[in-house]
Amino acid sequence: MANTKYTAEDLQHIDSGELIRRRPEMFLGPSKVCGVSLAERMIGDLLLIQNSRVFAANQGSWWIVLSSIDWWQHFNIHCHDRLFDSLVRFPEAGQNCFHFETVILAFSTSVFSTCCGEQTCLKSQGAPSVPEEISVVPMAVEYCRSLMYELSPGIPHLAT
Repeated sequence: MANTKYTAEDLQHIDSGELIRRRPEMFLGPSKVCGVSLAERMIGDLLLIQNSRVFAANQGSWWIVLSSIDWWQHFNIHCHDRLFDSLVRFPEAGQNCFHFETVILAFSTSVFSTCCGEQTCLKSQGAPSVPEEISVVPMAVEYCRSLMYELSPGIPHLAT
């Protein structure tokens, strides 16, 4: 076999969202990409945080995950861009684990978070805000932070 020399020109930068969409099995394991598997993984991560109560709901193409704690603050994450735009270590979940928000962002058209009544738009390719019928759900449950996301077209709610 001939020795191949690689140079900087051979390297290609792929953003984390594109990497996740190209190789979802690396991030979801044997689970299929669907609304339930994304919500389950997010819930699992939140349940690892001590004394966290978690609630999830689905309405149409939207999914809502609520937590009794502000998990951004719990992990000392002050800049949400870092949490959603790159793979952030999550050692409490095990070796080579990361926060799951980046995966949710990769498979969603719109993502919003609410904390202390303040809504933050993390991604919006469709809805400029959370539809009213979705935004009332967090008000009905005692929570600290919510994550509301709309699945990209073609992503099923259940694994087939």
